Amino acid sequence: MDRRGAVSQSDLLDSVTRMAAALSHRGPDGEGVWADAGEGVAFGFRRLAIMDPSPAGDQPMLSVSGRYRMVFNGEIYNFEDLRAELIAAGGRFESSGDTAVLLAAFEHWGIKETLPRLNGMFAIALWDSKENALHLVRDRVGVKPLYWGRLGKAFAFASELSAILAGPDAGFEVDPGAKEAFLMLGYVPAPLSIVKGIEKLLPGQGVTAVAGREPSRWSWWALADAGCHTYLEDDDPDATFERLLHDAVKRRTRADVPVGAFLSGGYDSTAVAAALVATGHQDLRFYTIGFEEAGYDERPHAEAVAKHLGVGLHTQLLTGKDAGDLGPRIADWFDEPFADSSQFPMAAVSAMARRDVSVALSGDGGDELFAGYTRHLWADGKWRHLIDRPNWQLRALEWGGRHAPTLTNALMPASSRPSSGPRGIQFIAALLAARTPSDWHGQITAIGERAALPEAWFKVAQDVSKDPLMSLRYIDFMRYLPDDILVKLDRSSMAVGLEARDPLLDYRLVEFAFGLDRGRMIANGLGKTILRKYVHRYVPESKMKRPKQGFSIPLGAWLRGPLKAYVDDCLLGENGAIAEYSHIEGLWRAHLAGRADHGASLWAHVQLVAWQRRFGL
Repeated sequence: MDRRGAVSQSDLLDSVTRMAAALSHRGPDGEGVWADAGEGVAFGFRRLAIMDPSPAGDQPMLSVSGRYRMVFNGEIYNFEDLRAELIAAGGRFESSGDTAVLLAAFEHWGIKETLPRLNGMFAIALWDSKENALHLVRDRVGVKPLYWGRLGKAFAFASELSAILAGPDAGFEVDPGAKEAFLMLGYVPAPLSIVKGIEKLLPGQGVTAVAGREPSRWSWWALADAGCHTYLEDDDPDATFERLLHDAVKRRTRADVPVGAFLSGGYDSTAVAAALVATGHQDLRFYTIGFEEAGYDERPHAEAVAKHLGVGLHTQLLTGKDAGDLGPRIADWFDEPFADSSQFPMAAVSAMARRDVSVALSGDGGDELFAGYTRHLWADGKWRHLIDRPNWQLRALEWGGRHAPTLTNALMPASSRPSSGPRGIQFIAALLAARTPSDWHGQITAIGERAALPEAWFKVAQDVSKDPLMSLRYIDFMRYLPDDILVKLDRSSMAVGLEARDPLLDYRLVEFAFGLDRGRMIANGLGKTILRKYVHRYVPESKMKRPKQGFSIPLGAWLRGPLKAYVDDCLLGENGAIAEYSHIEGLWRAHLAGRADHGASLWAHVQLVAWQRRFGL
C-alpha cells in the first residue's frame, strides 16, 4: 500500500509479484496479483488449493458489490453454516469454497460482526474501496502468521517476513532487541520481528491502515473476555469435551484433497486419532518419525496406538545422516531465526506426509490447554507452597541461594567445587524471588534476563487470575504456543505445501479448557486429566504409559557428529557468530569435548547466522 502518488501500475505489479514469489512454497497451485495505482494498493497471493480448486476460488477475490477485495490464508471450518445463512438472506455463490463465503459475510454483516462468527485459522487482508482502508486480521489463537509494517511511506504486509524483504528496499535492519530475545528463547516473541519496524500481528487482533494516518490496532477476541465457563452449563465436562473435539475433528477433515494426520503415540495426537476413528475417519493415513537413538524413538508407541485403533501408520527413520543433510537447509524453511530443534522431526514428518496428502491434522495445543507441562504441575504444588511462606523465610532462602556460589568459591578449593550445584541453587533462589506467575514462568522456562523481551510478555497474565496454574497456562497459550509451537508447525508444513490443522485449538475447546476447574486438569500428579480420561476410553492406559518426550531429538550428539562441519562454519567461519559473540568458541569447544551440552544455545547462534547470511542482514 503506497499513496505517494508516483507509483505506476506496472511498478506495483512488479513489486507485489516479486513478494508473492517469495511465498511460492506456501501456495504451489497458483498465483494471483492485483493493483490499483490510483489508490496505491496491490495484493499478491499464492494458492494452495484445498477447498474448491477451480478458478472460481482464485484470489485476490472481489466481492459481489465490488466494494471489498481480499486475500486470505487459512480455512474457515464453519463456512458451510455461514453459507446457508447467507443464502437464506439472498446470497448467491459461484464458488463452493470458503473464500467466497468469507467475503460475502464481510459484505453482509460487516467486519466486526463477521469475525466472532468465524471458526477457523486465518490471516486476512481486506481492502475496502469505499473507505479507502486496508484491514488486516489474525485468527484467535495465532495459527496463521501475519507480518506488517511501514517501508518508508509505504505499508506492507505478508504471511512471512521473507515476502516483505523481497519488496521495495527500505533499508532493512536487524532489531537488536529482537535478536537478543531470540537468543534467550529460541524464537522471536511477538509483536517483535527480527527486522526493525516490522511487527507480527498478535492473535485475535487487527490493524487498519488509511493513507495519511497512523495504522490503528484493535482487538476482536481476547481469552480473558471469552466467557470460558459457558460450555459447562448444560452438560458434564467429559461429555462436553467429547462433543467439542468430535465436532472440531469433523470440521477439519472437510477438504477437496486427501487428508491425513500426525501420530506420535502421546496423549494429544492419540486424542485426535481416537476422535477421527470415533467419527468414521479411520481410513485416513497417519504419520510418525523415528530415530536411531532408542531414547528418542516414538515409533513403538505410535505403532501400538495405531494397531489398537485399527488405523494405518506410515513411519520414517530420521537418521544422523538425514539430519546432516537437513540441517543446512532448515533455516530456509523459516522466515525468521528459529531454534526449537524439534523443527527437524516436524520438517521430516511434514515432507513425508506431503507425498500422500495435502492436509494433515496435528495434536498441538493439548499441553497449553490442559496443563501438560511439568511447570504446570510445579505451579500447582511447589510454587503455591512457596508463596504461602512468611516473607522473612522467603527472603532468607533467597539470600542464601543468591550468595551460595560466592560462599562456595571462598570456602572450597576449585578441585572440590560442585560443577552445577551453585547454579542450581541460584535457580531456586530466582524462583523464590519471583512474586508473580509471569516472573516465575520466566525463570522456570530458563529465559533469564528479561531486559530484551517486550514488557507485554511479562504482563500477559496480570489481569487474568491470581491463581499460578491458570496464569502459567495463560502465558503458555498467549506466548509460547503462537510464537514457538505454531511457528514450527506452520513453517515446516507450508514449506512443502502441506496444510496443518489443529482440532485441539478449535476456539470452543480453548474457551472450554480455560473454564475447567483444577481437578479436571491435574490429578494424582499428572496433567491433562480430562484429555487422558477421553483417550483411555479408546486406548488402554497400559498402552499409553511412557515418559513425556515432546518432540525431542539428539541435538547434542548431532552437533558433534553429522552437523559438526556446518555448525563449525556458522560459529567460527567468515561472518560467523564469533565475530559478535566472542564466548561462542569456548562453548563450542566444551560441547565438542563432551564437557557440557550447549546444544540449544549453539543451535540458536547457528540459526541466527544462517538467517543473516540468507538475507544479507
